[in-house]
Amino acid sequence: MTSSDCTWLLGGDRWSRKGRSHRASIQNAEQLQWAGIPIRTDDKKKMISQVRIDGRSDWTIPFLNAIKHSYSNAPFYDFYWREFEALILKASQVKYLWDFNQIVLPELLQFISYHHLLERMEYISGEVDWSLLHKFDYCVQEHASHTYMTPIRTASSSYDANLSYGEHHKSFFDQLSIIDLLFEVGPESFKVLDS
Repeated sequence: MTSSDCTWLLGGDRWSRKGRSHRASIQNAEQLQWAGIPIRTDDKKKMISQVRIDGRSDWTIPFLNAIKHSYSNAPFYDFYWREFEALILKASQVKYLWDFNQIVLPELLQFISYHHLLERMEYISGEVDWSLLHKFDYCVQEHASHTYMTPIRTASSSYDANLSYGEHHKSFFDQLSIIDLLFEVGPESFKVLDS
């Protein structure tokens, strides 16, 4: 996102439990863990923009507890925790996952001083006009997303093997969510992403 002139957030692909539209990868001690939002069983074959959050039980407690457990000793935990918790609780009031993500992502970008990226983002809730790709010099697709979204043959992977930053855990895990960057690096996360 940081090097692109335009970022498409796609809601028209079929929802997949393997995707990242409903879950975030976080580091818990020496392993990768997923903090997820439950999706209603009867919506599991719908498009991402149409799936509903399963609110029959309070999923926010285990979600927030997973984040708290993983990052309570991180350098910027105390700096961000109250705002992050309030953001998740506010966003949890919506019915659709698509709406939840449109509330949370802009705020997370604001937290890490990347709110200017919002001007380059386009939410596409339905079908994508792939013919529009010809107007761009190059295309980058989320790393390993071919298992849960339409692969773009001409796209490069977003994976950057050189990306790393200090972690309060003993080892660095790559491909973690922006939540990890938030609590580990804080407001200077842009220095990591711009490097």
